Amino acid sequence: MVTRSFSRHILVGGMLVLLFVSTLVGCGSQESSGANTGHSGRSEGIPSGTVPAAPGGGSAGDGATTEEAAKAADPTAMGQLVSTAGSASSIPRRIIYTAEVTLVTDNLTVVEDQLKQLVGGDRGYISSASVTGEAGASRAGRWTLRIPVARYQECLGAIRKLGELQSLQSNTQDVTEEFVDLGAQLRSKRLEETRLQEHLQRSTARLTDILAVEKELSRVRTEVEQLEGRLRFLTHQSDLTTITVTAQQPLHFSPPERTPFLAMVRRTFVGSLEGMRDFGAALVLMLVGALPWVVVGALIGIPLWRRARRRAAGSG
Repeated sequence: MVTRSFSRHILVGGMLVLLFVSTLVGCGSQESSGANTGHSGRSEGIPSGTVPAAPGGGSAGDGATTEEAAKAADPTAMGQLVSTAGSASSIPRRIIYTAEVTLVTDNLTVVEDQLKQLVGGDRGYISSASVTGEAGASRAGRWTLRIPVARYQECLGAIRKLGELQSLQSNTQDVTEEFVDLGAQLRSKRLEETRLQEHLQRSTARLTDILAVEKELSRVRTEVEQLEGRLRFLTHQSDLTTITVTAQQPLHFSPPERTPFLAMVRRTFVGSLEGMRDFGAALVLMLVGALPWVVVGALIGIPLWRRARRRAAGSG
């Protein structure tokens, strides 16, 4: 009797254990199936390689696409220029060098020929030139040279030897900050222009709205052209230095002697003689100018003086 009761208890306990194990196995399979089903649903909802839509109805890659389109719209040279003008750390310093040199020479033609040889090749050129005077008289010339920055000091030293130096003035202007700022403004305006063009192509609004967008697009294009022009100007001015040379050829001029003191003595003596000549000429002109007044004064003054003298003699 006891054996049967014990066997019955064992059978009931085994059935309970089997039921518990089967329940655990069933729950685990349901969780695994639910997880697989959820993953599959997400995969079907978004195709492979598709970027989720960004807020505002556009895709997350629209910003990059617009920037790429703006860059593609740039001309090659200007695009490279704008890309290098992005930050002060990515470009070399932009400095504009200018100089003015005044010389005295005994042969203006030789100076002009040597200046042409000096700027020949290596992107150098004479941007303007003017010569006044005739042979046998005093002459003067003025030339504006554009020379690469690397040859600035070399050319300046060579120009000083073309005659007797009267004056030399050199100036520098750092435009790096303006160059970087213009590059940033230009990229921003081009991006704005590209976005306006895309909006205009997709727009189905009223005619007044389309005209407003076109007006704004025209304004942005004008600003872009202005920024491009200023950027080109700064690039051209900083890539090439500007040296203005003024040379004078007096009528009677001799190059200075090797000893500067002798040249100073001769020039001082000649200057003194010229000063005396000018003073004499001025004195003669003054006398000639005063002669009519002297004559008129004599015609009026002499009779009055005689009458006054007679009265004085009669009263005495």
